[in-house]
Amino acid sequence: MKLFDFLIQMRCKGLEPDNFTYPILLKACGSLKQGKAVHSLVAKNQDFKSEIHSLTRLITFYCGFGDIDSARLLFDKMADRNVVTWTAMINGYVKQNSLC
Repeated sequence: MKLFDFLIQMRCKGLEPDNFTYPILLKACGSLKQGKAVHSLVAKNQDFKSEIHSLTRLITFYCGFGDIDSARLLFDKMADRNVVTWTAMINGYVKQNSLC
């Protein structure tokens, strides 16, 4: 896939993905498998548990593919949450019709 080839080229130039890169990568993923590969990259980030933007995008990604359990696991492990994070999780439950 060209997306990941481009990422590899970026890393070969000595540039590492950051908290802005990961959400864009997730947005471009068309399958759960691709998203899990990006999730693995995010998990290698030192500030993984406190990086609210990337984690919220991961929650949105998993909810979009119907994997509410993975989304909830991330949500529960987050050190901090904001209104966007809470809304992403609520939206995931609404899509699953399992809020109440």
